[in-house]
Amino acid sequence: MDVVGRAFYEAPFERDFLKKTATQFQDFFSEIMEKCHPADFQRVRPWGSIGDRKNDGYLRSERILFQVYAPNEMKSSETIAKIDEDYREAMRYWSQYFTKWFSFTTREMA
Repeated sequence: MDVVGRAFYEAPFERDFLKKTATQFQDFFSEIMEKCHPADFQRVRPWGSIGDRKNDGYLRSERILFQVYAPNEMKSSETIAKIDEDYREAMRYWSQYFTKWFSFTTREMA
């Protein structure tokens, strides 16, 4: 793909990546993962009062659990606390299913 063709796809992706928040970003992430790993990625949705137990997606073949975080404004101390809390909670419920854990955010921290 040439430079112009690549820019044609990168600009809308970057716009969407940086502007989507909360559930929109989680759905955006899941759509990409489902296209990249159609028979392998499992989208996780909250289930009533127990939620998703800090599991926003799972790649079975690699045993990877994903956490997605996209607040309207991001502050480093709050983001670090959120990621730490989500990891600890994920370990409580999902540790037997994953060997890798990744956290994704949408913007730079203040």
